[in-house]
Amino acid sequence: MSVQFVPLELDVPRRKDLPELAFSPEECAEPPKAEELSDWNQYDYDLDARMAAKLGFGFGGLNISSSQRLLVREFTRSKVCSGEDGKRYRYGTAVRLIVKVNNIAGGGSLTLPFVAAETQFGRMEASSSLKVIGYVGSRLAGILPPFRTFNVDAYAEMSTKMNEVKRLIGEDVENVRPEKLGVEVDSDEQQMDVKEALGLIWGLTCAAKGKSCKEARDEYPDRGDPSATRGIQAAYDRLPSSTGCSQKKPTKISRLTAQEELKGMELRS
Repeated sequence: MSVQFVPLELDVPRRKDLPELAFSPEECAEPPKAEELSDWNQYDYDLDARMAAKLGFGFGGLNISSSQRLLVREFTRSKVCSGEDGKRYRYGTAVRLIVKVNNIAGGGSLTLPFVAAETQFGRMEASSSLKVIGYVGSRLAGILPPFRTFNVDAYAEMSTKMNEVKRLIGEDVENVRPEKLGVEVDSDEQQMDVKEALGLIWGLTCAAKGKSCKEARDEYPDRGDPSATRGIQAAYDRLPSSTGCSQKKPTKISRLTAQEELKGMELRS
């Protein structure tokens, strides 16, 4: 069984239209202190919009789409500790570059340089922000750039600013306040999200064909699977004038919305 850490964003206010959090981590029994942060690493994450929302990034809401992704690059000074629930958590301080990407055609992994270039030529839309977690020093005020469109120039600026913050959190230990940065998940937890994503696409496919949520749920090949059922429900919840998972057929506008969300994708039984 493979395991990996995923980033958490814990201070974004939750909205009713966002998916339920995939993880609700507990605190470590003995969270590490600033002087105990011994691991210095850089991590890159490529998250689909729904998974990003489940990790607390406040991404999407009713407008979550298969054409949206979230790229996260973070440099961390951290330490792993064990929670009372048996999970492992990464605590520490980090500078985190967050890039929200729209209008993605097709699948495949994305990288920050590629997105910067594609945005520069108008083939993608992306916005970026830089965030520092677990550090309270006042010198940050003169370093952090504003939220802006992500392109080649922004990528260069953000990379420079990240290096400045890295030096700062390495030198100014007195202002480091370790926070929870990530949680370790196993392949089973990740697979559950895949099933939910398949349910989401199935639900949108059925809605585009004029079928009700109840019909979509009853006709799903793996009928009764809880993750897929959540995905189907989420597909109908995001449509205009949603009535939940009922027998009511989607309106013409809802069908068109579902077709737009699918971007040519379709699941067949």
